[in-house]
Amino acid sequence: MVKLICGIILMLIAFYGGYCVDKYYKGRVGLISDFKRFLLFAGREARYLKTDIFTVINGYESSSRLKGILQKIKDGAEKGEKIEITEPLLRKNEKEQMSEFFTRLFTADGATSEKVFKKSCEEFNDIETAAIAEKKNKGELWKKLLILFGVAVLILCI
Repeated sequence: MVKLICGIILMLIAFYGGYCVDKYYKGRVGLISDFKRFLLFAGREARYLKTDIFTVINGYESSSRLKGILQKIKDGAEKGEKIEITEPLLRKNEKEQMSEFFTRLFTADGATSEKVFKKSCEEFNDIETAAIAEKKNKGELWKKLLILFGVAVLILCI
């Protein structure tokens, strides 16, 4: 009886682990997609309405994760601090690209900002495509493998 209970507990832990891995990849794709939408929105605002980036950040409605990142960037830029992104869902190179984007944007004039938006949109389009493929391949694979591992542990414990 104790073996069965231990097996069920281990199976549930493996199930939970599989869903957590899948949730990580979904959150990562969501954050990158949301940032790409922000780039498109901010690019249009800056190009056609000549809105400054601080106003765009305040007016952009997004997920709480991206909103928090954008707010930290805005607050840091207003204080003159170096832009650093500490989001755990993003990889090091993605954080660097985001930081580089905002650094270039805050120092750019009106004509150069269009080029900055265009280049960053292209970069994050590639990143988004890679993240979606990674979610599809790795996220679902790990989810299925951990579920199967949990079932195997249950069978071994019985």
